[in-house]
Amino acid sequence: MDSEELFGPRQSIRLPGFDYAQAGAYFLTICTYRKQCFFSQIRDNAVALTALGQVVTECWLAIPKHFPHAVVPVHVVMPNHLHGIVMLRKRANCHLETSEAFQTPAAGSIPTLVRSLKAAVTLCAKRAGLAPLLPIWQQNYFERALRDGKEYASAERYILENPMRWHFDDENPQNHP
Repeated sequence: MDSEELFGPRQSIRLPGFDYAQAGAYFLTICTYRKQCFFSQIRDNAVALTALGQVVTECWLAIPKHFPHAVVPVHVVMPNHLHGIVMLRKRANCHLETSEAFQTPAAGSIPTLVRSLKAAVTLCAKRAGLAPLLPIWQQNYFERALRDGKEYASAERYILENPMRWHFDDENPQNHP
């Protein structure tokens, strides 16, 4: 069974014509498959990572090793999703094709970075015997290019305060009986 049979036809969530490899800050949210709470628990408004959540954190922090033009200044691993900011620096003498077409990766772009992160987490989890029977990740993810310091500050605050809002969060399955 292929992914289209399992999940239905895929559609792009990218802005047409936007260069997701351009320098800038990007707010990302990546959710687990069917919003399963694999990664952590929230206790006293703080994150308590599971072993799989530790893998997610390690892979997130390793992004700059694999994407040297990327910086990952802030993130939080919630029970069923990851929020983070990725900053892409301008690359000197870069002559790579950076426009990404649907299902056609572009080197150094946000979609390629997210695909690599998801693949790394899945591989490390399988090697450590931590992979659940279900897929770990949902197909797509949310991203927003942060256009200025005010948007960056709002996204950073949202990420850092996310554990304190978990009990009211729409992503919390306990809020949907």
